[in-house]
Amino acid sequence: MKKALSLFLAAISFAFTLYGWQGSLNGTQVEHVYPSAIEEKGGTQVHFSAKNQSESFNQNTDDPRQIIKSALNQLPIEHVNQLKNLVIDYNPKAHRGFGGKNVMIIRGVAMSQQELIGVLIHEMGHLVDLGLMKERDQSVKSNFMDFDVPVFESDPSLDFYRISWKNEHERKRNATNEDFVSGYSMSNPFEEFAETYVYYVLHQKEFLAQARRSSVLAKKYKYMKDIVFKGEIFETGNVRAITKNQPWDITVLAYDTNTFLTE
Repeated sequence: MKKALSLFLAAISFAFTLYGWQGSLNGTQVEHVYPSAIEEKGGTQVHFSAKNQSESFNQNTDDPRQIIKSALNQLPIEHVNQLKNLVIDYNPKAHRGFGGKNVMIIRGVAMSQQELIGVLIHEMGHLVDLGLMKERDQSVKSNFMDFDVPVFESDPSLDFYRISWKNEHERKRNATNEDFVSGYSMSNPFEEFAETYVYYVLHQKEFLAQARRSSVLAKKYKYMKDIVFKGEIFETGNVRAITKNQPWDITVLAYDTNTFLTE
């Protein structure tokens, strides 16, 4: 999901604030059904709400909030601070996730625990890209656009985008499939940021092994390690899991959930 989707998500955030979580989302009623709307991690507050929740909902078995909180606890607090409003959608046919600036929508059903965490971390990558890695000023436009919104030269994400991209639509002429962590990451630089983010978090060992064999992936690994995560290392992944076939979507790659949640 590109950065400009944040305009839609920002409108949702405003509606939640204005109407106290009693509003509408794409024509569907959003109801505050949870007894506790605020979950805390350090100094941050994440507001949870639900959408399309059936009357048969069982809070003991169908509530994904605890696994979401456990996953968020593994991320740097400044990243989690970007997330203010989180909507859990219980429609099994809904999109798996949307994220932008400080709002996220996650499908809470029809996904394994592994995939749920993968989608959550991918969308956190978008929040970090959009909210944390934001421009310092808007005096000079870059050659990258997010739909009709310019990306300014002071945006720190440009250093990542420009490793493999000429602009938001066109990859560099010498860029190869092996320069990207997944097929989906080749869609545009914004999706590449999110896919590379989740690969670093959930598959750090594989990423490092591939970075040692590819100068381009080494640059992307270094950017995530030094700029985005400030040197933090995740002891996740399994080098033996690397195959010759490039995965399409990092969020569905197998990994050890317990290792990630308890490291």
